[in-house]
Amino acid sequence: MIKIAYVTSSEFKREENKAFINVCKLKDGSFVRDHFEFQIYNENITERLKVNLEDMVHAEVIEAYSKLKIPCIVEHAAIAYCNGMEIKIFRGETKGKLSAIPRGDREFYWDTVFMPDGAGDQTYAEIVKLSGLEEKILKYSQSAKAMLEFLEYLKEEPKNKLWKQRGM
Repeated sequence: MIKIAYVTSSEFKREENKAFINVCKLKDGSFVRDHFEFQIYNENITERLKVNLEDMVHAEVIEAYSKLKIPCIVEHAAIAYCNGMEIKIFRGETKGKLSAIPRGDREFYWDTVFMPDGAGDQTYAEIVKLSGLEEKILKYSQSAKAMLEFLEYLKEEPKNKLWKQRGM
């Protein structure tokens, strides 16, 4: 079991992580929960609003790592991972459009205004209300797509990379 330190103070992100673990599968068809254990660290990380999403999560993961001093991730529609030697960013993408007015009562970032392609004219918030959070995670979430990409990378990342580089 690979343990992952996930740094977030968002109740919504913790809720989505629980759903993600239970319903998402890796490329080999096995469930995420069979390989990974997420340890949530409730740390307030400064959310630096930037035009470039990768710059934003890059700065956040540096702050998270400096607080925990262990390999960790942060998420904001992209996953940033810092293991102390390098930072890797994994980005998911979901195409869609914006609703003219907010719809639904799940007030989490874009959930009341973003309508992902393939969901008709439903916003994320409406999908969650009508079909459940798992439906949003499985079919539409760019964060889930980024997380799956990160987990596939982590499964393949050489263990004890620092020691191998030093010839040990």
